[in-house]
Amino acid sequence: QKEIEETINDIKFIIYTDNEFQQLERKIDFIHKSQITQNPLIITEGKTDWKYLLAALRYFHNKNEFQEIKDSYFLKFGSQIDIEENVCGCNCYYEGSSSQLIGLLESMVKSRKIRGGENYTIIGIFDSDDRKVKCINDSQNKVFSFMIEPENISTEFLFSKDDLKKSDCFKRLYIGTEFDQKTKKLISNPKISLGGNSNNINKAGKNVIIDSDVFDLNGKNIAKSKENFASKIYRSKILISDISWENFRFIFNKILILLKNH
Repeated sequence: QKEIEETINDIKFIIYTDNEFQQLERKIDFIHKSQITQNPLIITEGKTDWKYLLAALRYFHNKNEFQEIKDSYFLKFGSQIDIEENVCGCNCYYEGSSSQLIGLLESMVKSRKIRGGENYTIIGIFDSDDRKVKCINDSQNKVFSFMIEPENISTEFLFSKDDLKKSDCFKRLYIGTEFDQKTKKLISNPKISLGGNSNNINKAGKNVIIDSDVFDLNGKNIAKSKENFASKIYRSKILISDISWENFRFIFNKILILLKNH
């Protein structure tokens, strides 16, 4: 036990700020508790990603596919408000990011090397738009990770453009390539413009999701947040085509391979 605490303390001072470490520590505690049932644990990079994957898994379950992969395997995490409001069944306080998931998986490998005896599989799933991500494939300690395909996308781009742009309450997600790089105007409708801070404005012309500060002539923001989009997909409030759901198939194939082989 002392060695475990020392390892975690090393991680705290080398990798994480105090606030980030507190979140990591909570998640490690959650993972240790998962050992009681011996269930695999699947952790996505962001708090919207698991909502997409569980909605996709529901689609495949309805077709009697991937029955070996259970809803309960996924860590349903989010903000403290998400937990208090029980957003999509969220039960773990953690905001998520690629760097934190990398640190978490690496820490679990170190912890298992010390403690031993673990026999449930942990799988991390990353977007493919961060070149700094280095995936883990540790068969001995049963900690794995992989990135979605193709390269350089966030999970939202697994949906067809038609599905991605579906409006709800006159709001929708936008893609950077819809805006002129110089004028920041929506190419299909110059009355709509991209605003906000420099980071948001610089998304014009790029193949990235824009979920804030898109304004009409009256200065009204007409962009839907990714969180709202993901929650409504999870609750089947936005209908998604079979074509889009099929784009998620390779993720469950990879999960299934890891679960069966380890």
